[in-house]
Amino acid sequence: MTAEGEWALRQRWAPDGPVWEIIANGVFLIDSVATASERALARLALASVAGRSRLRVLVGGLGLGFTARTVLDTNGVAAVDIVEVEPRLVDWVRGPVAHVAGHVLADARVRVIVADVADHLAGATNVGADSVGADTAYDAILLDVDNGPDWLVRDANREIYGSDGLKNLRAALRPGGSAAVWAADPSPGFLRRLDDVFGNARELCHTLRRAGRDIDAFIYIAERRS
Repeated sequence: MTAEGEWALRQRWAPDGPVWEIIANGVFLIDSVATASERALARLALASVAGRSRLRVLVGGLGLGFTARTVLDTNGVAAVDIVEVEPRLVDWVRGPVAHVAGHVLADARVRVIVADVADHLAGATNVGADSVGADTAYDAILLDVDNGPDWLVRDANREIYGSDGLKNLRAALRPGGSAAVWAADPSPGFLRRLDDVFGNARELCHTLRRAGRDIDAFIYIAERRS
């Protein structure tokens, strides 16, 4: 039991070897096999800023590190802030499961911030401001802190997906920067709120294979165009 509830790292065996799973408050979050949609989250967000150099990226939600690993493997990425509210998860990804995503936290470009991502974004911006300083703004922000805007791991995360939270998200981006949010289920209400703030939001469906069946994941993308 932690301050954020009950978190568990579990290992099960599959024909190809051990599989690691993270469970939070009884909710399955991620395993080390079906990681395609987490990687797609990174690729889609960074596609909008392809060609830029010295990219500064925020990854909200560490998971097992696959999203951050894909970011780090992308050309032009100079710095990655990983914001994770659960310190035990950070310890696991530094320790017993460090190998599954290529020792992602050992990369010199990574800074780990143990904090609520909504608080981090609010602290990095002034609500209502047009921009933040170029030295603190991000080229891309990727959020995978829940199973989606309507399937929360912790109630406090609701703030992230509301209008004020999305305004903070936009303000933390450099002009031309992109935001991407992962969800296990479609969320029409969130898509509308995201579009109200950014003016160009879209929903993409990504199908992955888990336990012998196809499962759809949803990625919400928007760009700050001014």
